[in-house]
Amino acid sequence: MSRSWSSIIATTPGAETALTATWWLFDTTQVVVMRFTPGGKLSSTELLTDAEAVSPYRRWRELALQHATEDAAQQGNTCSQPTSN
Repeated sequence: MSRSWSSIIATTPGAETALTATWWLFDTTQVVVMRFTPGGKLSSTELLTDAEAVSPYRRWRELALQHATEDAAQQGNTCSQPTSN
């Protein structure tokens, strides 16, 4: 099962940016949305399986991947990669 994730940031003019929701995309067919209170506590979860409801999350994942950069911690990683047999 492949997993992807992202966060949805809500901003209000004049207010601090707060994490209000995050989500996991499973096998491009299911999304679990987790919503948080302003204090950062989990307030609700929702499983989305309808293709139309999942579609925006797939697009957001693709957009994030298009703009992703290599993690700075990985840039100097000299660990050997696994070899195939």
